Amino acid sequence: MSARSGAAAGPAVALHVELVVPEAHVARSHAVARIAGVAATAISGVVICGWLLDVRWLAAFSRTAGTTKFNTAVGYAALGLAVTMLGGPSPGRRARRWGYGLAAGAIAVAAITALEYLSGRAYIAEILIEDRWAATEVFDPGRMSVMAMAGLWLIGSGLLLHDARRPALRGLGQACLLASAAVGLLAAVGHLYAVPLLTGLYAIAYPTVWALLLAALGALAARPRQGLMAVILSEHAGGVAARRLLPIAVGVPLTLGWLQHLGERYGLVEAQLGTAVVLVLIVGCLVAVVVWLAAELNRADARARLAAQLRQEVESRAAAQAAVAAANEELDRRNQALDRANADLRGLAAIVRSSYDAIISVTLDGTITAWNAAAELLYGYSAQEAIGRNTTMIMPPDHAADLPALLTRVGHGEHIEHFETRRVCKDGRVLDVSVSIAPVFDETGSVAGAATIARDITAGKVAQAEARRLAAIVQFSDDAIIAFELDGRVTAWNAGAELLYGYSAQEAIGRSVYPLIPAGQESMMRERISRVGRGEHVDRFDGQRIRKDGTVVDVSISLAPLLDEAGAVTGVSVLAHDITARKAAEAQEQMLRDRSQAAERLESLGKLAGGVAHDFNNMLAIIGNYATFITEQTPPDSTIHADATQITTSAQRAAALADQLMIFARTEPATIEVFDLNTTLADVRRLLQRTLGEDIHLAVTPSDVELPIRADPARIQQVLLNMAFNARDAMPAGGTLIIEATPIDLDPQSTSPSLGLDPGRYARLLVSDTGTGIPPEVVERVFEPFFTTKPKGQGTGLGLATAYGTVTQLGGQIKIYSEVDVGTTMRVYLPLVARPAAEQVVTGPAAKPPRGQGQVVLAVDDEAAIRHLVARILNRNGYATLIAESGPHALSLVEQEHVDLLLTDIIMPEMNGRDLADALRRNDPGLPVIYMSGYSDGLLSAQHLLTETTRLIQKPFTAGELLDTVHTLFTTACATRP
Repeated sequence: MSARSGAAAGPAVALHVELVVPEAHVARSHAVARIAGVAATAISGVVICGWLLDVRWLAAFSRTAGTTKFNTAVGYAALGLAVTMLGGPSPGRRARRWGYGLAAGAIAVAAITALEYLSGRAYIAEILIEDRWAATEVFDPGRMSVMAMAGLWLIGSGLLLHDARRPALRGLGQACLLASAAVGLLAAVGHLYAVPLLTGLYAIAYPTVWALLLAALGALAARPRQGLMAVILSEHAGGVAARRLLPIAVGVPLTLGWLQHLGERYGLVEAQLGTAVVLVLIVGCLVAVVVWLAAELNRADARARLAAQLRQEVESRAAAQAAVAAANEELDRRNQALDRANADLRGLAAIVRSSYDAIISVTLDGTITAWNAAAELLYGYSAQEAIGRNTTMIMPPDHAADLPALLTRVGHGEHIEHFETRRVCKDGRVLDVSVSIAPVFDETGSVAGAATIARDITAGKVAQAEARRLAAIVQFSDDAIIAFELDGRVTAWNAGAELLYGYSAQEAIGRSVYPLIPAGQESMMRERISRVGRGEHVDRFDGQRIRKDGTVVDVSISLAPLLDEAGAVTGVSVLAHDITARKAAEAQEQMLRDRSQAAERLESLGKLAGGVAHDFNNMLAIIGNYATFITEQTPPDSTIHADATQITTSAQRAAALADQLMIFARTEPATIEVFDLNTTLADVRRLLQRTLGEDIHLAVTPSDVELPIRADPARIQQVLLNMAFNARDAMPAGGTLIIEATPIDLDPQSTSPSLGLDPGRYARLLVSDTGTGIPPEVVERVFEPFFTTKPKGQGTGLGLATAYGTVTQLGGQIKIYSEVDVGTTMRVYLPLVARPAAEQVVTGPAAKPPRGQGQVVLAVDDEAAIRHLVARILNRNGYATLIAESGPHALSLVEQEHVDLLLTDIIMPEMNGRDLADALRRNDPGLPVIYMSGYSDGLLSAQHLLTETTRLIQKPFTAGELLDTVHTLFTTACATRP
C-alpha cells in the first residue's frame, strides 16, 4: 500500500491512502460482474418471454405470487446488459457508449413510472403490452413496484457515475449502488419472512427482487478498485477480514432469523424466547468471529514480522556476502600487486647481484644494509663482513667527513649522479671510483635510505676505450639514435638515423626535430618531451616520421632524459626502430582478417547451402541409384526409362546447385594455376614435421601418378593444414595422422550423386587420425562458420568452414567419416584437369562383370540403406544374399545357413568386421572376406584392422566395383575351396 500526501490545513496533514487490489481478485471481480449482468438479463428475459407467450408462471416464478411487470422486466434487462458491457477489465468505447445508453434507458423507465404514480395513469403498460392477469392481482397491474422503480433509478445512476472524473461523483455512484443493494435485500427479507410492509407499495415480485440484487451486485463488482469493492478485495488486513466476515455477517443473522421465524410460525417457541435465543446465538457468533478474526490478524502480523525478519536477514547476508566478495576482490588485487612487486623485486635483485658495478644500500646514518657481489670484488669485503658496519670503513679519512652532507641531500629526495671520489679496499688499496647515490623510499613515500652505485675508474684509458666503443655502437647501430635539447634542436645523429630519415648528420644537427613529426602527432610528441624533461622515461610507443624524400615511415620510439653532471635534464635521447615492415605485415594481417570477415559473411550462405546439401545429398543418392535401377529394367525407348533418366539428371543438377551456392559464398580473389597435388603434400609434410610434436606419428603418402588440379596452391595447403591441426587437437595423448592422395573415377550411376559431384576423374585426399572422433550431432555442424567445440579463446570455428568453401568453389567436395573413440577420416575430392594419355577413359559402354552362380554372400552393415543396396546389386547379378545388421546377428544367420563369402563393414558397434571374420573363420578357415569401410586403408592399417592380404572396398563404391571385387575374390579364393 502506498500513501500520497494531500492538502494540509494547519499542523494536520491529510493522507490519501490507495488500497492495493491483487490482479487475481480484480479478474474474479470482473467475472462476477459479467456473470451477474448476464443472470439479471436472463431473469428479465424469462419474464418478458412469459408476457409474450402468455405464461404467467414465467412472469412470476410462482403460480400464486404477483408478476413482474413488462416495463419492469424491460428496465432490468437493460440494466443487466449495461452491467455486462461495463463489467469487463477494459471496456471499449463502443461498449461504454452502449452501456451508458442502456443505463440511461433504465433511468428513463423509472422516471416514467414515477410520473405514473404522480398522475395516476399507467402509460408504459398500456403502450407496451396489455396486462392479461389484471383481474387476478390486488394491485394496479399497470404499475411497477416502488422498490423496483427505486432499484432502476439507483443502479442506473450508479453505472453512469462509475467512471466520473470527480471523486465526489464516483462516491455518489457508490452510494446509489449500495442503496439499491439495501433495497433489494429489504425486499428479499420481506418475501422471506412474509412481511408485506418490507415489500413496499405495490409489492415487488420474486423475479424483480433477484434481478435487482444481481444488477446491484454486478454494478458494484464492475469496478473492483473503487469504493466498497476496493475495501473488500484489497490485499491488506482489512480486506482479508472483510472477505471472511461478510459471509458470516450476512449468513448468520439471516439463518438465525429464518429459524426464529419458522419456530414462531409452527409454534415451536414463543416470540420472547425466540428473540432471546437468537440474541444469545448472535452474541455468541459475534464473539467467536471477533476471537477468530483476532487470531487471524495475530497470525498475519506474526507472518509479516517473520517475513520482515527474513528479509532483513537475507539483506544482511547479501550485504555480508557483498562485503566478503569486495574484500576478496581487494585481497586478490593486493595479492596480484604483491606478486608483481615480488617479481619486480626478484628481477631487481637479480640485476643487482649480476651487476658489474658495486651496489651498496645504506641507511641515512651510513649503516650498510646490502652489499652485492661486485662490491665484494671491488672492495674485498664479503657481504657478511660489510653488512651492519658503517660505510666510512671504505672511505679515506679525508673523505669520510663528506658523508653526512651527502646523505642529508639524499634524505631530501635528491639524486647524486656520477661524482668522482676515492675508496679504500680491504687490502689497503685506494681506488678512484665514480659514485651515484639515489634515495630509497619506503611504502609511505618517505626516504628510508640510499643506494650507491660505484664503478672503478682507476684505469682511465680503459674507461675511455669503453666510452669510444659505446659511441661506435651508437653511431653504427641499425636503429636511429638521436639526441636533442628540450626545445627540439638536434645535438646527435647516428648512422642509423641517416639511413632511417635520409638526412646526413651535417644536415640534421642544429636543426629542429619537429619537421620529422607529422602535424597530427606533434602535440602528443611535445607532451612526451615535457614528461622526459621532468625526468621520466617514455618507452616503446609507435608513431610515424617524415623522411627527407617526403615519405612516411613507421617507427617504434623510446625516449630517455639526458642529464648533466648536476643531474639536471638537458635533453632527450631517442631510440627509433623502423617498424615499417612490421606495420605492413600487420596491415596485411588486418587485410586478411577483413577478407576473412567478408568470407565469414558469405560463409553464412555456405552454412545454408551446406545444410541443404547435407539433407538433399542423402536423398539424391537414393533417388539417383534407384532411378538407375529403373533405367536398367525398362526399354530405352519407353516413357518410364526417359522419366527415370530425367530423375537422374535432375538429381545431379540439384547436387550441382548446392555446389554453386557454396562457390557463391566465397568471393575472395585467388591465384589460380595448374599444379601437381603431390608437390603440395610434400610442402605440407615439411611444415607438419616441425609443428605436430613428437607424440604424433605423421605418414604422408603421395599418389603414384601426377594429380594436376587447377587451384590456388596456398589455399589447398591451408585446407590440409587446417585439417591436420584439427586432427592434432583431437589426439591430445598422441596418435597417428595419415594423409593420402589417390586418383579416383566417379561413375554417374551411384558414386557421384551420393557425393554431390559430377561424374569424372578426381583427386581424392584422405586425412585420417586416430583421435577421439566426432559425435554424429557434431559431424552435421563442423562446416558451419563459427561453430567450434574447443574452449573459448582456443578456436574461431572458421578453419573447416573456410576449407569447405575453398574445396566446393573448385567444384570439389569434403566428406567426413567418424566414429567416437575410433578416429576420423576426411575425404577431399578435387577435380583433375588433365591426365596422362595412358589413363584416358575409353568411351563406350563398360564391360559388365561376370554374373554369379548362386553363391551365398553374407552382407553385414549397421546402415540399413547400405545393406539393402548391396543385396539388390548382388541379387540382380546371380548371387544369393543374406543381410545382417550387426556381428551377433550375422553369427546367428551362419548357424542356420551356408555362406560362401563374407562382405562386412569393418567398423561397427558391438563387434567390428575383423572380429566377425575371425569368429567365422574358426569354423570355416577358407571363408573369403571382403571388408567395406568409409575410412582410409591407411587409418585402418594404423589401427591394425587390416593386413597386407585383406581385401577392402572403399565407400562409396559403384555396382561395378562391388561386382568386380566379389567376382575376383570368388575366382582366386572360392575355386580352391573343397
